[in-house]
Formats: sequence, C-alpha cells, structure tokens
Amino acid sequence: MSGIGILRPLEERVFEMKQNNHRTLTMSYNERERLKVLHRLDKDELTCRDAAESLGITERHLYRLRARCRTEGDEGLIHRLRGCLSNRGYPRNIRTRILELYRERYWRLWTDTLCRDDRQGPH
Repeated sequence: MSGIGILRPLEERVFEMKQNNHRTLTMSYNERERLKVLHRLDKDELTCRDAAESLGITERHLYRLRARCRTEGDEGLIHRLRGCLSNRGYPRNIRTRILELYRERYWRLWTDTLCRDDRQGPH
C-alpha cells in the first residue's frame, strides 16, 4: 500500500465468529470465505480442484490451508501478521502527528488521498 495508509478506511469487511469455547475470532471476508469452502470440502461437497479454483489459489496452497485448519482449527486461517506493525510503516509518533494535523487543519479542505499526496509540505 502506498502512502501513509492510516487515513484509509478498512477495505475488507471483518467478521467476528464465536467458537465453541466462547472465544471470538475476527476474520476478514476472504478468510471467512476460505473457511466456508474448506468446510464444504470436508463434507465432500467439493473436490480439491473446484475448491482451489473457487478461492483463486493453487491446489498445493489449498492442501496447506486444509492441514493448518485441521491442526489449529478455524484460527489457523487468520493471517499471521494481523495486529503487528508493518516494517514499512511510519513510527507511531509521526503517524499520530499526521492525524492531528489532518484533524485540526485539513479535514474540511482535503480528502485523505490529497493529504497523503501533500505530506511533503511545511510540516
């Protein structure tokens, strides 16, 4: 993702799912779709080839997902880096300052894209 990426709204819908042990899992739309397809695959409603094609992944990757889902449960499909800071991101103090400037001065003048493009300004 180019730019600062902190002003852009979440692009994927996020689902929260209750497990049998009453833990809540937060999954993106794509992860939820993968889970549905893997459950259909386990019920023999789909072949591996059809499941991989419907998800847009290779059969080899489908086997990896299926194995991880079997060992770790539904939690195994959640992206491993969720909640971690990006190595390419700006430090937290700079991100906070950018948001403060945007909220204080520019929120009526610019959209978040224009603010991102003009971040080389006097600040």
